[in-house]
Amino acid sequence: MNFLTKELWQHQRDFNSAAQQRAGILFHGGMGVGKTLASLSTMPPAPGRKYLIECPKVMVQTWRYEIEDNVDGDFDVLTLDRGNISAKSDHLSQAIMRQSAHHRALYVVVNYESAWRGELGNMLLRDGWDVIVSDECHRIKSPGSKQSKYMHRLGQRAGRRIALSGTPFPQGPLDAYAIYRFINPSIFGKSFYTFRNRYAIMGGFNAKQVIGYQNKEDLNRRINSVRFYAGRDLLDLPEAVHHQVRLQLPKGSVKAYRDVERDMYAWIESAGAEVTAANALVKLLRLQQMTSGYVRGDDEKFSELHTVKQEATEEILADIDGEKVVIFCRFTHDIEAAQPVSY
Repeated sequence: MNFLTKELWQHQRDFNSAAQQRAGILFHGGMGVGKTLASLSTMPPAPGRKYLIECPKVMVQTWRYEIEDNVDGDFDVLTLDRGNISAKSDHLSQAIMRQSAHHRALYVVVNYESAWRGELGNMLLRDGWDVIVSDECHRIKSPGSKQSKYMHRLGQRAGRRIALSGTPFPQGPLDAYAIYRFINPSIFGKSFYTFRNRYAIMGGFNAKQVIGYQNKEDLNRRINSVRFYAGRDLLDLPEAVHHQVRLQLPKGSVKAYRDVERDMYAWIESAGAEVTAANALVKLLRLQQMTSGYVRGDDEKFSELHTVKQEATEEILADIDGEKVVIFCRFTHDIEAAQPVSY
């Protein structure tokens, strides 16, 4: 693990050891325990190696920065979160050809919603992968969804499979089936109905509601056979953990931001001594508003530039199931934008 730029904590080293001994593993741990770095410790940038990370769209760029910041070696990172499926397929094809020519390691990061579609999905299935990571793996917990079925098929193309989540089974033990179908289908088999009949007690209207569970000891034994758990109590950290999510603004919004930024610099240079904290703050606030997705014109009316932060908030909240969340906002407009995704 000398290819990492950071030293691993003991529980991360323990995860690495456990992962090396299994074809598939679940890292069950909350925010701050270092699931990403622990996963990267199993993916050295050796020549010719190919790694695939599937994650929510909001996390694609975060994975890119984590790889570039923490892995030392000769490798390429391809993020597939921009453009249509055809464009993403072309980018993947070109990256694989470059890897074949230069014999470098390749890390591919793609969001769940895109991975299974069209030619991109076919290309990912055609290639063998040394490791496939399913980040926020509760995204694939619905066994009948196309996303989940595709991850099962894709998992068969990997030398090793890693699933990551702080809440892997948000709706109960039956959520384990589809996740473990990806990790190791031999644990619970390939039939959800057989799995449900074995572990769930059905009742209610037409006997289609889960009213209890049975064979719990066997269920827990199978789940724990490939589950690595790391709680926050392992960490010598303060109570607050800050997790930065990096986002990319649309090109048009970036251009508008740069235009306003240049105007501000020109104003400062020309204003000289007339610059005060108050009027400088007004111009800085204008830039902050633009990163939030809107701009206020001279008529005091707001114009929407993008919804990047709103969409990212929605994705993050979707992965915090059953928890109370407080959202702090900078502007009144931000509060209004957050309300539709946080009720």
